[in-house]
Amino acid sequence: MRIAALLLLTGCWRSTPAPPPPAQDPHVEAVPQDTVAPRDEPRVLEPDDGVEGGVEGGVVGGVVGGVVGGVVGGDVGGVPGGTGPPPSPSTASAGRLEANRLTGNYNVLPPASVLDAALKDGKGKLVCTFKVCIDVQGLVSEARLMTSSGYPGYDSLLRREILAWTFQPMLENGQAVPLCTIYSFIVKV
Repeated sequence: MRIAALLLLTGCWRSTPAPPPPAQDPHVEAVPQDTVAPRDEPRVLEPDDGVEGGVEGGVVGGVVGGVVGGVVGGDVGGVPGGTGPPPSPSTASAGRLEANRLTGNYNVLPPASVLDAALKDGKGKLVCTFKVCIDVQGLVSEARLMTSSGYPGYDSLLRREILAWTFQPMLENGQAVPLCTIYSFIVKV
């Protein structure tokens, strides 16, 4: 573009002589337009694509507070070069997960005080249900109470026991994956 402008200024592009300047009115003084003082060095303008509070080396789409080298959509304060958020857990049958349980007690009986209270309340059985999720290492990452036994002390005891369980990592297509299932505990009173 600079070459074209230079050629235009030197008149190399003209095939005919330039027309004579227009006649000037003797009562009008000619004032040059767009006069600019020359500079010693050319000024280079760079676009400002930054974000207030961002950092040099960040990425387009990144967030303030992220880390240089992180990925768009990653966790703020995550590890540079990380793989992003963990995959969402798949759903598995309790039997499939149970077959891979390495440690932990499944037969968690309620304390005598809960059994006595259940008898007094006329209950024939206690049912308690948890959503249990394991991570890629086979550790319980979630034990969420879905249905209470009606006795908070027993529900808490079950949750503590579930959180202590460990599993052989679950594999899908040769890759360890997080899984969730529903466990029901039924105790006849």
